[in-house]
Amino acid sequence: MVILQYINTFDREELKDILAAVLILTAAFSLIYYRDIVFPRTAFGYSILFGLALLTVLTAFLMHEMAHRYVAKRLGGYGRFRIWLLGAMLALVTSALGLLFAAPGAVYISGIYSPEANGKVSLAGPATNMILAGIFYVVYTVLSHFTSYAFLFGFVGALNSWYAVFNLLPIPPLDGSKVLHWDRSIFIIAISVAVILNIPGIYFGII
Repeated sequence: MVILQYINTFDREELKDILAAVLILTAAFSLIYYRDIVFPRTAFGYSILFGLALLTVLTAFLMHEMAHRYVAKRLGGYGRFRIWLLGAMLALVTSALGLLFAAPGAVYISGIYSPEANGKVSLAGPATNMILAGIFYVVYTVLSHFTSYAFLFGFVGALNSWYAVFNLLPIPPLDGSKVLHWDRSIFIIAISVAVILNIPGIYFGII
């Protein structure tokens, strides 16, 4: 019931922005993966890499942003995703050049004024990435006994943990600056957990 109520808070324009951002960022990640990941250059191989790119975007990016939006609404505020066209185009251009500027849009928050509420909204995104990283690491550990494709789940988990660390940096306008302003102890715990979860990224080639 709560999920259905949350889904009903999206209007058509916001859904269009979300879809466009996801598709553009997926295309950008696909270009990076096709170039940098060693994989059979077959129709099946390309479909696997596209699926990996889509899974990366849906978790590391979209679920991060939707967590901000959900918590803002739960705390009585307002959150809306808006595409940033320049950032979306830069994602495609930079991916073609071998880099990736992954900022096609973000959730804009209003009606949240206290440091505590703002800190909770900001922490929601990186916390979601950390939870997802843990889940993907577990899936990788279980499936690695049965298939070499399990590596893909560990790879996405490592990307989520890296995204959590990056967003928790205490530099405005990143999430970490707002979490630190709210509660120093919570900030230290959060970024410490994110860094620990990022350690497997060495194995998966993320760091």
